Amino acid sequence: MRRTSRILGIAVTLAAVSLGAAASAQTPSRAVVERALSGFEHAPDADTLRGWGPGGAQPLMEVAADAAVIPATRARALHALARWGSDAGVRAFLEATARRDGQSLLLLRASLDALVEGCGDLLTAGSFLDDGRPEVRDAAAWALQRTADPAARALLAVRLRSEQDPVVRRTLSDALRPATVAPPSAPAHAVR
Repeated sequence: MRRTSRILGIAVTLAAVSLGAAASAQTPSRAVVERALSGFEHAPDADTLRGWGPGGAQPLMEVAADAAVIPATRARALHALARWGSDAGVRAFLEATARRDGQSLLLLRASLDALVEGCGDLLTAGSFLDDGRPEVRDAAAWALQRTADPAARALLAVRLRSEQDPVVRRTLSDALRPATVAPPSAPAHAVR
């Protein structure tokens, strides 16, 4: 546990150093970020995140790493970090968060989603398909299904061949089905 916390601290520090040079006057304070993430059913939109500039990742990581912050706000911070996925420090922070011993499923899922969507890190997310806990394998499958990358589909197909848990098998099977897309004029809820 201490080692994982230390790794997480190092990841935050590395990210701070790599993002520090790029930070601009638009960088929000941690308090501003935490307030923006604290909405009951919404998170900051893409324009808000873009407006925070390159330095916006640092306060997001601080919020995500703070155990005193409510889990839903921390998860929103992790999801928002996907926008800074090309930064190696952010990627290291997300991976350390996902690998933290005893990590909650909510934060693990948010970390894996951000790793796949923002960083394109299929290998890290794919490594969780071999976890001994079905809920973690399901989280990895869910994250990997959110990309159109053929490598993700290959990882999912390999896992499906050996998966025994019925819930995880269902997630894997659903992820490998061809997507059904609604015609442009149909409302989103009308997808068949």
